[in-house]
Amino acid sequence: MQLARASLRGLILGAVASSAIACGSAGQLSRNPGSVEGDVYLLMANGDTKRGAGITINLLRQPDTVAARISSACARFASLAQPHRVREKAASDTSYAAIVLHYNSERYKRFQAIEEAERDSVELLRKLAHTEVLRALVGQIADTTSAGMNAHYRFAAVPSGAYALFASWTIGQNEYAWLAPISVVSGQNSRRDLDNTVERGAAMRCAQ
Repeated sequence: MQLARASLRGLILGAVASSAIACGSAGQLSRNPGSVEGDVYLLMANGDTKRGAGITINLLRQPDTVAARISSACARFASLAQPHRVREKAASDTSYAAIVLHYNSERYKRFQAIEEAERDSVELLRKLAHTEVLRALVGQIADTTSAGMNAHYRFAAVPSGAYALFASWTIGQNEYAWLAPISVVSGQNSRRDLDNTVERGAAMRCAQ
């Protein structure tokens, strides 16, 4: 997991560096750019509010392209994973029958191994799909910033247009991610909180 996060940081830093000149030129051409700001937080199941101080927020160009690539990656995953899930279910049913109906431990162990192998194959395909999703996101980064100690972020001097905000956060064993569309109007401040209403972690892992 640490390696995956390090790779994501590397991708983000590279994308920001490669887009800095283009974004700077766009800002210079915009006579009266807008801005984007908001707070980062999650309301947990126990009622606690977790505030995302220090979290990196990315401003993405071409949100429709990003959404299409995420949909495509998850559709491809679903197609490739389906036969593995069918074999996993068949192995599970067979191993259950072997131990419950026939008391055949050797047959049970054999089909348990098949079930686990098929489950591992599904998870590998899911990780590959998630990597493709992250690459789609990173490839559209226009700017990046960090939430302050009060979990508030701000993008200044943003050229008008359609964007999306992306951020991720790991709390214990749980991974969360936000992906929220936002429109920037020349000379106006646009506000978008990254909260439970735009949390898309499961969808971006192709888990739903």
